[in-house]
Amino acid sequence: MGGAAGHMNHPFNIDWVNTGEDLIDFFLDAAELLQTKPGSIKWDGVNVSFKLITDENGRKDFRVDRGNQYPVSIIGMTAEDAYENWKPGHGMPPAIEKLLTIFNEALPKIEPELKALGMWDDSTKLFNTEYIGEGGSNVIQYGKNILAIHSINQFYEKKAQPHRIRKGTGMNRAGIERPINPETKKPVEDISVEIDYDRDALSTLIAKVQPIAAKFDFSILGDTPTENISPIDYENVLETNFSIQITADAVENHPIRDWLVGERTASNPRGARVLTKDGKTPGALSKEVYIAVLNKIPLVDWLESEEDVQSAINGAVFYHATKELGNAVKRSLKVSEETRNTLGWETRLDDVINHEGVILRDPKFGPKPVKITGEFILEGLASAHGVAAKQELAQQVDIDVQIEKTKLALLAGGFKPPHKGHLAMVKFYNQQVGPNGKVIILLGSGGQEPRTIKGRTITAQDSMEIWDIYLRNEPSIPWPSNRIEFQNVEGAGPIAPIIDYVRDHAPEDQTILLGAGEKDEDRWPQIMADPRNNPRGLEIETTPAPNMVDDDGNPLSARNMRNVVEIGDFETFKSYIPESSLGDAEKIFTTLGNGTIEEPQEEPQEEPQEQLQEDSPLPLGIFLGLIEQALCEEPRITSWQGPPLADQSTLRNPGRWNEEAQKAMEKNEDPDTDRIQHVREEEATYVAEGEEDDEDLEEANGMAGGDIQVASGPSGNQPPGAAEDEYLIREDDEELVENIVNYLNNGAGVL
Repeated sequence: MGGAAGHMNHPFNIDWVNTGEDLIDFFLDAAELLQTKPGSIKWDGVNVSFKLITDENGRKDFRVDRGNQYPVSIIGMTAEDAYENWKPGHGMPPAIEKLLTIFNEALPKIEPELKALGMWDDSTKLFNTEYIGEGGSNVIQYGKNILAIHSINQFYEKKAQPHRIRKGTGMNRAGIERPINPETKKPVEDISVEIDYDRDALSTLIAKVQPIAAKFDFSILGDTPTENISPIDYENVLETNFSIQITADAVENHPIRDWLVGERTASNPRGARVLTKDGKTPGALSKEVYIAVLNKIPLVDWLESEEDVQSAINGAVFYHATKELGNAVKRSLKVSEETRNTLGWETRLDDVINHEGVILRDPKFGPKPVKITGEFILEGLASAHGVAAKQELAQQVDIDVQIEKTKLALLAGGFKPPHKGHLAMVKFYNQQVGPNGKVIILLGSGGQEPRTIKGRTITAQDSMEIWDIYLRNEPSIPWPSNRIEFQNVEGAGPIAPIIDYVRDHAPEDQTILLGAGEKDEDRWPQIMADPRNNPRGLEIETTPAPNMVDDDGNPLSARNMRNVVEIGDFETFKSYIPESSLGDAEKIFTTLGNGTIEEPQEEPQEEPQEQLQEDSPLPLGIFLGLIEQALCEEPRITSWQGPPLADQSTLRNPGRWNEEAQKAMEKNEDPDTDRIQHVREEEATYVAEGEEDDEDLEEANGMAGGDIQVASGPSGNQPPGAAEDEYLIREDDEELVENIVNYLNNGAGVL
């Protein structure tokens, strides 16, 4: 949070959490507290705490206070002050301007509530507020404009240095007297403290401000409670191993429980520092040390003494246990139903695991709120503010593998349906990208022909439901998680979707990992070396996932998985299901097999045309291309023709040529002829080199099985220069023409 509100405590900051056993006790207390008293959502935003001031003329208005000793903060920062204090383009001035505009307009209406809160004539009290812009202020993308008032705080008094007062750069701050820290025997260093306040008055104030905020497309929230959805599973976390590289050849690897209690009982190194061999002194209980341990830095080679090594081990153990036990707490909670209904956001944000954390307040935890952030204890480094933190860490941990770029893994395929090989691949790349990285799965349509079982099309929704089962049951992956994301794309293969993502969407400050099997380790580097595929020169890595095979030694195949459902072979089907999801195997089997476990009829039932249209609608650009071919008319795009391809016999997906040109025309842009020709040649090369059959080229099963698959979407208009008998759809293809007419009639409401 930071700013005027200061920082909340992590569990290891609590004064009585001194041993590993104490840390476990805290989390047990937290679980007990959550049964009777909801936690509060910790938002991932920017602190823009503000207060009501009375100027020399007796006029009142709201102003921002950043909590420092500068006169502009203590007197109160206006929107004009903000624009003068930050460089053009910085995000803070617009945030301050919107907040102050909303609350100053509401000021006449909320005077009674401000008096009830003790803020009308006391500028040492402030609204501890988090500003969340629609695009996302830090790591989490909320998709909403939110002003969240966490609490009412009050400043501690603080004297400015005399020379700063003389220069006009400092000013004494009024506030309540600072208490003495029992450990240091000195006044606490916090900027402010959360105080008791009239919660009903704050709720009424928010209700009065909300109509004004709505004019600016903002929602005003107060304390946002959580709801319990499942028991907290600490046991599984405590039995998970955590490894620390002691020397280049020696690794200590033990369950978290053994690190915390027993012979290796960790002690909290709070306040201690370690000395590196190059003279730096990071805190033993710090992100710097924890990241060094995560990066497998041999501690003996990095630190000066045996005592330093032991302190670093203790600090890393406390950080890691706090993160993993925190994840368990977050997975057990949802955002309150009232908040979900108010904001109407993406369903993934209903789960606390996808938020920064949960805040607990209880006297046994001390006067300050405690935040349980889980994975976010590190993911905060991926924010805009975290970039500066990374640079600072890079200076403090001055070693070759210090603070690497965050990693983004891209996987693509049809997944009709997903099997254990696919999950193994996600697990592999989730581990490869590390705690600050992300895996994006580009979920394709599965090819031109719908993938069916017993006449029923396997839809994208079917695939996602199975993915959800796998991921929820997989203990090594917190799910739901903002570290794993699914995106729907056209076609089945990975080439064009991944190239397009790298060209247009991949962040420049991340390393991109391309999902591949062992046979494709050399193919992707050749493709991405072409500047047309990677025009921004992003850092690309190809780390192949290990092969997974079936009982006969063959690569796992979605086609074979469908076949065993088709013939009702449940026992073989279970060999395709991850071990962690075997309990749901029958549910998945019956869903895919139309609700039965039985021998199928000799001939699969023909799927009704209406169902085919509903489950497999064609994208408009491709569909128009099919109409042009079927009716032997001139192409719809008449103002441009692409260059012919030398060898049309290797072209698997000519429709993409027409589709990309069509998209360009619809945007009133000139088509990128080099790009379109290049994609055609790239896909043609893959078909020419590949040995797989048609469907396996289109499915993602080759990824975990060893091969990248070819993009093979619906066919479109034949490029100029192709012979007439090479058309994929001809005028005499009566069945397809009839299907197209039915498609048009259905779309127009005729059927």
